[in-house]
Amino acid sequence: MMTRLAAYRKTLLTCLILWASIVAVFSAERFFMLHHFVSDDIRSRYAGDLAALFVKGLLFDIKIASIAAAFPFLIGLFGLATQKTAAFALRLLPTVATVLSLTAFAAALGNWFYFSVYDRQFDVFVFGLADEDTRAVLKTVWSDYPVIPCLAALIAATFVFGKIFSPPPPLSDGLV
Repeated sequence: MMTRLAAYRKTLLTCLILWASIVAVFSAERFFMLHHFVSDDIRSRYAGDLAALFVKGLLFDIKIASIAAAFPFLIGLFGLATQKTAAFALRLLPTVATVLSLTAFAAALGNWFYFSVYDRQFDVFVFGLADEDTRAVLKTVWSDYPVIPCLAALIAATFVFGKIFSPPPPLSDGLV
């Protein structure tokens, strides 16, 4: 039986991994978007500003990752109350961390394709898409974008993040 403190340590490790994975996904997206959407001429002309771009972006990524990791952190704090809440928190934590990681991954993919259409990051206009002819929008998305490969990437990410956040199987008594 795991103690409440050990469960909390597991929670902190999960929060750290979640935080780092979100920062890594968003930072990688920014790097790849810079090299895909911005011409070499513009990158070379503003080479001195690239460090500031990445620092400012990293600060934003840290903020978003910290907000996302706060939820599992609070679940871990809840787990400190009793042994039952610790067990519940440990059962809930892998699912929450996987869902949050997938949400970040899906947002990065969505931002990539949104940028490729509108030449800007997500903004208020994205909420107006629901007011448009939804069937026409979905038909355009299906025909113009790699929906199946993106879904396959999300499924693969589900397995990867699920494996990262799932607890290791318990050792039997004879394998100490």
